[in-house]
Amino acid sequence: MRNYIFILLLLVNLSCSKVNPELIWYDPIVVSDLDKDSEQADIRVALGISAQVFYLSEKEKNFTQLLDGLTRSYREQKPVKIGIEKGTNQIKIVARTNKK
Repeated sequence: MRNYIFILLLLVNLSCSKVNPELIWYDPIVVSDLDKDSEQADIRVALGISAQVFYLSEKEKNFTQLLDGLTRSYREQKPVKIGIEKGTNQIKIVARTNKK
């Protein structure tokens, strides 16, 4: 009986989790550089050793929170989980991670 309850709870949990198919996830990743883009109103963000470049738009509604998370990762060299919008290279989500 416990096995059935466990399986039922597992199925409910998986069906309730929301995954955005429009995002590409980088987890864990450390920010290697932050730079103001002189041509656009964006912050240029380089991730990892290979320095893949993504952008953080100042027009984002939670811009200050996203920038704070990226800045903390850059200064402390701690990994974060970053969600990038497919096709635009825009950073949409920055979250702390416990992975190293």
